[in-house]
Amino acid sequence: MAAMTPLRHVSGNQYLHRKSEAYRTAVRRKLAAYHRHIQLGLISQGLLQILAATSANAGLALLRLLASHRSPRPGPLRVGCGGGAAP
Repeated sequence: MAAMTPLRHVSGNQYLHRKSEAYRTAVRRKLAAYHRHIQLGLISQGLLQILAATSANAGLALLRLLASHRSPRPGPLRVGCGGGAAP
């Protein structure tokens, strides 16, 4: 939400009763999206813990599947620990 009023780093409070109704609605939508994001993360973490506790092989297979579907970085694959150029 780029149209939000910038706040100081230490201040997390806003006086929403002084803002427009559209702004308050946008803040509510943003908070609701954040809550859904956190809830989905907690549910997926719980499912992975259940899988790990009940069958280790299925949990590892699911973890490998999820790790294999990461979006690749653009550019050449860098091998090694150094920050130098790719071989």
